[in-house]
Amino acid sequence: MIENKISSHEGSGAVAQVEEPKLDAVRTASSEHDPDVVEFFRLVDQFEAEHSLEALFAIVDLKPKDAPSHPIREPARRALAPIRAQMKKIEHLDRPEITARWRRVSQAVGMINSDKVHHDR
Repeated sequence: MIENKISSHEGSGAVAQVEEPKLDAVRTASSEHDPDVVEFFRLVDQFEAEHSLEALFAIVDLKPKDAPSHPIREPARRALAPIRAQMKKIEHLDRPEITARWRRVSQAVGMINSDKVHHDR
């Protein structure tokens, strides 16, 4: 809340409460039409249409030497690159739905460690 003094010729000095603008709402609304945000969501939607998240999450055993030739995971891993690049352009907006969408596709591809694909990093 911002306090504003009400001026009057009597000099009462009364204080009025004025609502602060909701900066998060303003930032979110203005970024809805940001071309970089629109492009990010388009890329993620395209990824989800082309790569089965269910199939990706089902991959749990994979040796690093076999990863480059994996028919499901490798194309999906390569498809993350433009999404990651777009994410870097908009991460300053600090919007939870952007982070959540990125995390979802990134974790579907997962990270290989000790011949296991970890989908929680």
